[in-house]
Amino acid sequence: MSKPAPLVAGFAHCAAMFSPDTLDVVMVSFEGPDQYSQAGGLGVRARELCRAFAALGYRTTLVFVGDPDKPGVELDQGVQLVRWCQQLSDRYRTGVYEGELGKIRDLTATLPDALIDSILRPAAEAGRVTAVLCEEWHTAWFCRALSDRLHTLGLRESAVLLWNANNLFGFEAIDWPILDFVASVTTVSKYMKHLMWPYGVNPVVIPNGIPESALAPVDGSAARAIRAAAGSPCLTFKIGRFSPDKRWTQAVAAIAELRSEGLPARMLIRGGMEPYGATVLAFAAERGLAVTDWYEPVEDAGGIVRAPRPTARRLSTCAVSSPTRWSPRSMWRQPPSSPTRGTSHSDSSASRRWRPGAWRWWARPVRSTPAHTATRSWSRQTTRLRSRAPCAGSSNSRLSVNGCASRHASTRPTSPGPS
Repeated sequence: MSKPAPLVAGFAHCAAMFSPDTLDVVMVSFEGPDQYSQAGGLGVRARELCRAFAALGYRTTLVFVGDPDKPGVELDQGVQLVRWCQQLSDRYRTGVYEGELGKIRDLTATLPDALIDSILRPAAEAGRVTAVLCEEWHTAWFCRALSDRLHTLGLRESAVLLWNANNLFGFEAIDWPILDFVASVTTVSKYMKHLMWPYGVNPVVIPNGIPESALAPVDGSAARAIRAAAGSPCLTFKIGRFSPDKRWTQAVAAIAELRSEGLPARMLIRGGMEPYGATVLAFAAERGLAVTDWYEPVEDAGGIVRAPRPTARRLSTCAVSSPTRWSPRSMWRQPPSSPTRGTSHSDSSASRRWRPGAWRWWARPVRSTPAHTATRSWSRQTTRLRSRAPCAGSSNSRLSVNGCASRHASTRPTSPGPS
């Protein structure tokens, strides 16, 4: 009796679903690589994911709300950058999220036809599929408008629409039945997947990756320059929106606790334009930390080295940072004017000196092998995304049978998007 054929034999004829010859990639995101367009991790995700696609040979376009003073279209590391809403950005100079409702309406009303004429239609005529990755709640209405327009033009089966959630911001304004109807919903973690179940969607999890350049050896001279300029064995850095879920007060409290134990820790922070920033800075003052503003651009190690090092006896004014620039705030412990209650002045936390031996564990290097970290690189994640994305003729193209999303409209309000 002959032996059964190996299981893999049945897949010998299979090939990759998509390749650079058959797939174009477009990402639509509010945030992008410009300093004007960065307020948190979304801009980094958009930049690095698109660069990873481009490095693999895919025609890649990133559309974002860009700096009004930069070119509308620019090629950067293989990625075509398209800066949208520049006329509105010129009016709202504070940052990408200032005037965001007007930018959402402009994006929804003007971008679909522009993308179709410049990218999607030419790709379809050449026999290629276009994957459009839409990021966060700002693009939910655009995603519906693009799907409807493609259906009207008979191009819907040549496009794969994906809508991705990184957090829960804006979820209450999204019409979930329509979004789930016109796009494949994805998210970045199992945690987010579970949080999204109550909204009636079951997203595909595609975790974030890291650029492979992050695994390259650290520039020793830059590290030594930063270490010398810090004036502390413990220099920390935090970036993110000024929001309670970013755990700002916990980070500030940790610095204050380290200082109280005698370790002269410092922290550089970069927040956004959110009102919660005032709460964070007030909390820092309550914990005895002084804050100084730094408005010069920080683009490399030299920018950090040039950050101010004011005397510890002067408490500087705490103004809200401008999100259009890297504006790290340097925090340090303010020495008390009188001995700490219950202790002598010589024994107070402010007068104790840091002893290297007592904190030697703090400088212990954390080793991570390439075999462990490479599994989270963006090149691996783009492969996962391509394998998880539905074919243009599968469930994602239900519109080709059932009609456009307007026939599936629910009674939920769709503001702030256009009606």
